[in-house]
Amino acid sequence: MASEGPTDDELTESRQYLIGSMPRTLETNAGIATYLQTVEFFGLGLDYDLRYPDLLRAVTRDEVHEAARRTLDPSRAALFVAGPFDGVLG
Repeated sequence: MASEGPTDDELTESRQYLIGSMPRTLETNAGIATYLQTVEFFGLGLDYDLRYPDLLRAVTRDEVHEAARRTLDPSRAALFVAGPFDGVLG
Protein backbone atom coordinates (compact mmCIF):
# COMPACT_ATOMS: atom_id res chain seq x y z
CA MET A 1 0.00 0.00 0.00
CA ALA A 2 2.79 2.43 0.87
CA SER A 3 4.88 1.63 -2.18
CA GLU A 4 2.20 1.43 -4.88
CA GLY A 5 -1.04 2.59 -3.29
CA PRO A 6 -4.40 0.92 -3.72
CA THR A 7 -5.67 -0.35 -7.03
CA ASP A 8 -8.77 1.28 -8.48
CA ASP A 9 -10.77 -1.83 -7.53
CA GLU A 10 -9.49 -1.74 -3.93
CA LEU A 11 -10.42 1.91 -3.60
CA THR A 12 -13.88 1.34 -5.08
CA GLU A 13 -14.55 -1.69 -2.87
CA SER A 14 -13.36 0.17 0.23
CA ARG A 15 -15.65 3.10 -0.53
CA GLN A 16 -18.61 0.80 -1.13
CA TYR A 17 -17.96 -1.06 2.12
CA LEU A 18 -17.66 2.12 4.19
CA ILE A 19 -20.76 3.69 2.64
CA GLY A 20 -22.78 0.48 2.95
CA SER A 21 -21.75 -0.23 6.53
CA MET A 22 -22.69 3.22 7.86
CA PRO A 23 -26.40 2.38 8.38
CA ARG A 24 -25.44 -0.77 10.30
CA THR A 25 -23.65 1.37 12.89
CA LEU A 26 -26.97 3.10 13.59
CA GLU A 27 -29.02 -0.05 14.25
CA THR A 28 -28.69 0.04 18.03
CA ASN A 29 -29.11 2.71 20.67
CA ALA A 30 -25.43 2.33 21.54
CA GLY A 31 -24.48 2.79 17.88
CA ILE A 32 -26.59 5.92 17.57
CA ALA A 33 -25.12 7.33 20.80
CA THR A 34 -21.58 6.62 19.60
CA TYR A 35 -22.32 8.22 16.22
CA LEU A 36 -23.80 11.36 17.84
CA GLN A 37 -20.89 11.60 20.28
CA THR A 38 -18.35 11.33 17.43
CA VAL A 39 -20.19 13.87 15.28
CA GLU A 40 -20.33 16.32 18.18
CA PHE A 41 -16.73 15.74 19.31
CA PHE A 42 -15.29 16.34 15.84
CA GLY A 43 -17.80 19.07 14.90
CA LEU A 44 -18.97 17.16 11.81
CA GLY A 45 -22.52 18.49 11.80
CA LEU A 46 -25.79 16.63 12.14
CA ASP A 47 -25.94 16.14 8.37
CA TYR A 48 -22.66 14.21 8.36
CA ASP A 49 -24.43 10.93 7.59
CA LEU A 50 -25.87 12.53 4.45
CA ARG A 51 -22.53 14.05 3.37
CA TYR A 52 -20.48 10.94 4.20
CA PRO A 53 -20.90 9.11 0.84
CA ASP A 54 -19.88 12.17 -1.17
CA LEU A 55 -16.93 12.82 1.13
CA LEU A 56 -15.68 9.28 0.52
CA ARG A 57 -16.25 9.52 -3.23
CA ALA A 58 -14.12 12.67 -3.30
CA VAL A 59 -11.04 10.88 -1.93
CA THR A 60 -8.64 10.12 -4.77
CA ARG A 61 -6.32 7.16 -5.25
CA ASP A 62 -3.35 9.55 -5.11
CA GLU A 63 -4.52 10.93 -1.74
CA VAL A 64 -4.83 7.41 -0.31
CA HIS A 65 -1.41 6.50 -1.66
CA GLU A 66 0.17 9.62 -0.17
CA ALA A 67 -1.46 8.99 3.23
CA ALA A 68 -0.25 5.37 3.19
CA ARG A 69 3.24 6.44 2.16
CA ARG A 70 3.40 8.93 5.06
CA THR A 71 1.99 6.65 7.75
CA LEU A 72 2.80 3.01 6.95
CA ASP A 73 6.29 1.91 7.90
CA PRO A 74 6.93 -1.74 6.98
CA SER A 75 10.03 -1.83 9.19
CA ARG A 76 7.78 -1.28 12.22
CA ALA A 77 5.16 -3.84 11.23
CA ALA A 78 4.44 -6.90 13.33
CA LEU A 79 3.13 -10.23 12.11
CA PHE A 80 0.80 -12.31 14.23
CA VAL A 81 -0.46 -15.75 13.33
CA ALA A 82 -3.50 -17.20 15.05
CA GLY A 83 -3.88 -20.93 14.65
CA PRO A 84 -1.70 -23.51 12.96
CA PHE A 85 1.05 -22.26 10.69
CA ASP A 86 3.24 -24.55 8.63
CA GLY A 87 5.01 -21.90 6.57
CA VAL A 88 8.34 -20.17 7.00
CA LEU A 89 8.59 -16.65 8.35
CA GLY A 90 11.42 -14.54 7.16
